[in-house]
Amino acid sequence: MQLTSMLQGALGAVVVVVILLDVFLTVVVPRRAPNIGRRVRVSGWLIVYLWRLWREVGLRFSTPERREGFLGTFGALVVVLLLDTWVGGLIMGYGLMLFSLHDQIRPEHESLGTAVYFAGVSLLTLGFGDFVATDGPARLVSLVAAGNGLGLFAMVITLLFTLYGSFQRREVAVVVLEAGAGAPPSGVTLLETYALAGILNDLPRVFADWQAWAAEVLDSHLAYPVLAYFRSSHDNDSWISSLGAVMDAATLVLTTIEDGPKGWAKLSRAVGGHCLEDLVMYFRLPAQPEVGVERDEFEVARRRLERAGFTLRDPDAAWDAGLIRLVAEARAEQAGSGAYPLLDHLFYGDYAAALNVMRPYKPAELFDPTTRLVKGTTAEGWEQQVTDSITTTTGLALQLKPDLAAAYFLRGWAVHLISPASPAALADIRRAAELEPNEKLFTESLAYLKKK
Repeated sequence: MQLTSMLQGALGAVVVVVILLDVFLTVVVPRRAPNIGRRVRVSGWLIVYLWRLWREVGLRFSTPERREGFLGTFGALVVVLLLDTWVGGLIMGYGLMLFSLHDQIRPEHESLGTAVYFAGVSLLTLGFGDFVATDGPARLVSLVAAGNGLGLFAMVITLLFTLYGSFQRREVAVVVLEAGAGAPPSGVTLLETYALAGILNDLPRVFADWQAWAAEVLDSHLAYPVLAYFRSSHDNDSWISSLGAVMDAATLVLTTIEDGPKGWAKLSRAVGGHCLEDLVMYFRLPAQPEVGVERDEFEVARRRLERAGFTLRDPDAAWDAGLIRLVAEARAEQAGSGAYPLLDHLFYGDYAAALNVMRPYKPAELFDPTTRLVKGTTAEGWEQQVTDSITTTTGLALQLKPDLAAAYFLRGWAVHLISPASPAALADIRRAAELEPNEKLFTESLAYLKKK
């Protein structure tokens, strides 16, 4: 066999392995793909870049109806394109392999196009009989191609049932919520509706149902990320805004309303927050932890709840102390239990706990490019997103408390993670050591970085 034929066969085998790995991770593995898998998956690159283009075109439509109609077709379209990509990739890969074995096929292939045609006939099990593999290697390749073709279509059909089953369960809850929360959904409207209808005793069930809903969405949308691109099928409805409305209602129960199902509200909000946090990290969306409600909007909500018959806390206590209590309760439930505990602690403002995650490591391990604090964890491959999240969170904390040494240290570590030579990283570590000179983690880290 000539060197050229060997290279063609090897290239074809690589293409086939990449496509089959993508199919395996997309359809068979019921969890988020590992880091190496995400880097080589054809579907990952196809979906992300095609969505950017599709969204750019969709936002140019002049009316909301046309825009939503266009954007709403993307999820279904990309599933079809995935099937086409997988089939096309396998045909091309097996075509290259069969072309490298052209002397084992009768009549002998005269061009790559003919070999690709034979590969397509084998993969799609058409069996025209115009080409026949005569020797073992060529026969094996054609048989494996036929088996892959049957298996691929069977798995894609299974994927479609799984996707649309998950989509239907997600949307049923959204439509049911619309009756109480309105469209677009609102947490205040949800509480008003249940109060005015005299069914406040059913409010715990709403929070319990949406706690389970958030857990299922988190599991299904990380296992099958394409589900996130399936938009809600009803006007003015959105699964994300529906979850936001339930979390808003839970927040009001915990901070503003005197009587209410605080236990279920707390659990529902904790699982909902976990769902949003993990999805934001997976899809590399910008983190925005700051409060999204102004005081005058809060006062309008209070008046509406008061008219609905709720007994409310003092407005200043609800606005100030209430939010602090909410964060403390959520932190007690959630911090440290997520996929990456360091970010959990920072999200809930527990800087002491965040530092405790780092204390087992020596400075040389902490500031090593392959630090075990990242390598081998869910943060591996997401260093830029981890840095962005930490710098955003610590930046907000330093605005409120400029002498928070832990915030300087954590921000310096995060910047060093992606830019070891950054003067800003060293400056933050130095500032932390100046503020707390008795903290060995800060001073030893500063001494280590100065030696580098």
